[in-house]
Formats: sequence, structure tokens, C-alpha cells
Amino acid sequence: MDVNTVELVGPPQVTELLDIGTKAAIRLIRTGLVGPLYRFVQYEMVERRRLEVLADPETWPVRNLDDMPPAFVVRIGPPDESGAEDFPGPPGADGNRPHWKRSWKGWHKDAPRDEQLAGITRWWEIREPEQLTGLLFVATVSGFTVEVGRIKGARPSGRDTTWAFDVTEPPEEDAEASAWRNVRTKQPPGGPRLRHGID
Repeated sequence: MDVNTVELVGPPQVTELLDIGTKAAIRLIRTGLVGPLYRFVQYEMVERRRLEVLADPETWPVRNLDDMPPAFVVRIGPPDESGAEDFPGPPGADGNRPHWKRSWKGWHKDAPRDEQLAGITRWWEIREPEQLTGLLFVATVSGFTVEVGRIKGARPSGRDTTWAFDVTEPPEEDAEASAWRNVRTKQPPGGPRLRHGID
């Protein structure tokens, strides 16, 4: 697309239109959730029309977190190559020894599905991971839900106290999962994970 035919905006406009902080705006831009990224020297910009779609409550309804079903929520950002990995994991209950490999941690809208899942489902510092089996796994970028799954189990990394989740795609009739899809939630400040309604 010819950049001369579209109106481009940067983080200040994203911040203003979505009522979020500058860091949250930059995360959204770099994950591709606002559409393609245009770079001009040190400036990062997106198309205003795509930003307006993201800000439209008809497209991305804003939900109160207290009204949402219980879920293990991870708050993620764009691909970060410091999270690249290539190492053997410990044998599982079935005796198979997984080999953990990924190019980055984080999430990007245009990444292949397997890379998206590898980027968000590991490695998480969690207590009593067995208690999370069967619950929802929800990944958000600056409050916008980008992934919803059901936790099938968790496997240890074997090198520290972090875990990788095995998640499955919930069926369409899963009302709790549907409540989280394509919504925006206002979340409290805090770390990269939130045990919403679990404890």
C-alpha cells in the first residue's frame, strides 16, 4: 500500500484513542495487533483506520475483569529474541523427552500458529501447576485478548522452576472461553501473569 494514501499515527495517538499508557501502546504496535508497522527513522507508526477498528467497542467490547470467568492470564508483548531457546527437557510421564526450541518469546499477529503458541505458553513461574489443569489459559496484549485455550497440563523446564503449558483449542460451545474471545479487559497493574478468579 502506498503510505501516501493512508493516515499514519504513532504511540501518542494510540495512547489517546485507547486510553492506555505509552508502553502499552508500543506493545500493541509491535505485536501487529494494530496492523502493519511503518518505520520512519526512529518513529513507529500504524494506520489510523486500523487503530479506530481496535478502539471500536462494537469490534473489541470492553469488559470488566470482575465479570470474566476464571483464567490463568498471561500479559505478553511483541517477539523478544532474548527468549529464544534450544535445549532438551526432562522425560515426561510417557517417557518421551521433549526438545524445547523457539526463536523468541512473546506474540505477533502474523507469526505462524506454532510460533505464537511457543512464544506464550512457556516459561511461567507457577505454583501448584496441577491445579490449573482444565482451566482457561488467556493471553492478552495491553488488555486485548489474543489467545484463549484450555490447560491440558503443564511440564517443567527441567532447568529451573518454570513450566510450559499444554493448551487445547476450546470448542465453540465453551461459554467461558467465548466470553474471553475478542474482548478488551481493564487489568490491574502487576507482573506478567494473573491468576484471575483462581485463588
